Amino acid sequence: MYLKSYLKDNKALFEKKWLLFFIHRVNYSISILSHKKSIRKVDTPSYLNDLGLRKFKEQNNIYNSLVNKNILTKINIKKLDLEFKNLPVNDIAIWLDAFALCIGNYDLLYDFIQKRYSEILSSEKYDLLIYSGTIMGIFEDNRAIDLFNSAIKSTDNKENQAIALHRELVFRIKRMKGGNSILQKFNELFLKVNELGPLERLRVMALADNLYGLYVIEEEIDYEVKNNFASTILNNAQILLKQYVSIATDKVKIDEAYRYLSQVNINQAQLMVGVNNFEAAEKILVKNLSFASKFATDYIPEARAALSYVYYLENKLDLSIANAKKAINEFDHLGFYESSNTIKQILVAAYYKSNKESEAKKVWKDINN
Repeated sequence: MYLKSYLKDNKALFEKKWLLFFIHRVNYSISILSHKKSIRKVDTPSYLNDLGLRKFKEQNNIYNSLVNKNILTKINIKKLDLEFKNLPVNDIAIWLDAFALCIGNYDLLYDFIQKRYSEILSSEKYDLLIYSGTIMGIFEDNRAIDLFNSAIKSTDNKENQAIALHRELVFRIKRMKGGNSILQKFNELFLKVNELGPLERLRVMALADNLYGLYVIEEEIDYEVKNNFASTILNNAQILLKQYVSIATDKVKIDEAYRYLSQVNINQAQLMVGVNNFEAAEKILVKNLSFASKFATDYIPEARAALSYVYYLENKLDLSIANAKKAINEFDHLGFYESSNTIKQILVAAYYKSNKESEAKKVWKDINN
């Protein structure tokens, strides 16, 4: 397999010059391409399993940077293309996962999937259909809906069916900008969630509530009405997740639920910011950072970044700067440079507002390099 050989050859040549997170990503990719079980860590994210259908640019930027520094050889696109055309259907999902994790070129992923779209659509391989639907969704290709629908039909697992429905709704809300079928699809999602067992229903219903809250926020109705409604829905999501983690025993799913809970907390704080209640947002986010530090360490950088932004809005500039700098270091350590650059923009603003122009210019220069 060319992709696996490429990664193994480069590891032998350059591993000592790589940062730890990239070593972890290469090792994980080699392992799954060798059909070995491997445990994901926070710095080996499942980019193609993202619930928000987000296009992460950072890994392709990392790949290009390593190539430019001559500590990674340029991958041969023709060989990749040939390999992908001849991959057994059973291997496509792990191949896409490894490529996204180490190379990160979404344009190529989109091209590859289109070349075998019909096979993928009829594959009855849940992970492959979800990954492919995610990529299609990122490029606002309506075929994502067909892929998510095929994912639902490919499995008898009710939870997986609900997750695929959730993905379709995210696509309709974020990429298609709504549409007449949104409420009908939400009804299908809630009905599917109600088919789950009592324990998993708590966790997946919280996901559905969180998405519904975000959908309500984007609707063109009275701001106070939709804000109160969304807040109630997100409160319900918090209650469900807290109930889940108090009785669940599956460590992986408990950790996942803690991450969801941290994100719901951040969404709640964003609602408070929307009505200029910065004090309430700060209280939520201070508690959330403490919570993430104990139970959702993967989310510490995001929790800290959200708090830094609210401190900036409150004109608590020293606190904003301190938290922004910590969040940047944490994001960089994990290889999440896109997130790091976002919080750097807050740091620049805080520096300027503090009359620290030289520091602001240094960070701005770093963003644009």
